[in-house]
Amino acid sequence: MKKAQLLFFLFCLIVISPSTSFACWGARPLAMGGAFVAVTGDVHGVYWNPAGLATIPSTQFTWTSFFTDLDSINYDDFFALAIPLKSEQHNKYSKNLPQATIGLAMVLDENIRRVEKKPYYRKYTDKYFNFSLGFPLKKEFPLYLGINLKTMYSQIELLPTDNSYFSLDTAPFDSDEVFLVDFALSYQLSPNLNFGILIQNANEPKIFKNSNSNLSIPKKYIMNTRPALSWTPSPSLTITMELYDALGNSQSSDDEETDVTRNLRFGAEKLLTPHLAIRAGAYHINSDNKKLKALTGGLGWKISNFELNYAVMNFYKLDNGYYHMAGLTYTF
Repeated sequence: MKKAQLLFFLFCLIVISPSTSFACWGARPLAMGGAFVAVTGDVHGVYWNPAGLATIPSTQFTWTSFFTDLDSINYDDFFALAIPLKSEQHNKYSKNLPQATIGLAMVLDENIRRVEKKPYYRKYTDKYFNFSLGFPLKKEFPLYLGINLKTMYSQIELLPTDNSYFSLDTAPFDSDEVFLVDFALSYQLSPNLNFGILIQNANEPKIFKNSNSNLSIPKKYIMNTRPALSWTPSPSLTITMELYDALGNSQSSDDEETDVTRNLRFGAEKLLTPHLAIRAGAYHINSDNKKLKALTGGLGWKISNFELNYAVMNFYKLDNGYYHMAGLTYTF
């Protein structure tokens, strides 16, 4: 136990150093500050760490939605399904299948932003389709590997506020799609401590790279390496930490707003009863860009096979108030 605690706090000391990712899949992960890469056995692993899906005992489905209109936060609606190929539910049919879990997810995001001093809005629509796979490297050994295969369709169009400027039928429009790959690992260091790492966008694709439209700007998805720890000092308490962009690839961006080099996230979840959990976290808490910093919190309430999750986020330097997310998870 002492070695596990020492390793956890050593990780804290290493990553707390000075450093626009407001995206978050799931109300439970958001309430815990977006520090969810090392958490296992949860359907949200289809985004956060597909390796952790391998420990899910039975099929899970989740839906999450932001119900505050916030243009700078991505992923308005998130749907995911995780299906273990071997489970007690389907032992009769799965005995010859490998010990692995597959995940499917879809994300819909739509933002409309007014263009200053122009009689039109700029509308962004993104759709993600995600296939995940998590599996143990070796039987009876607590090391799991995972992969995400993602397709993203992105569309940009202008919507007139005044039809005399241009009509809806002739509105400027551009679209593109891109394929992304994530790799992940989850390793149980001790009964109380789990290490996870997610390597997002490992293939570093570009979107709108062949576009001739002045609506879109070519964008490269940087490889984002995210090591994390999850510590469970007692069955009712989980403390998590994550280092965002550990390799500093976002420093190469021309946009200072997107520099999230070695940003720290952390979170906690406390079970007040077997059915009620309270959560809190800090988002990009050591960032040099104060617009990225946020505090989060939330609740989880289990009713039979259902779990209702609520999360709230408050950014330090934005004046729009609090932003709310709700989610529903069902375990089959």
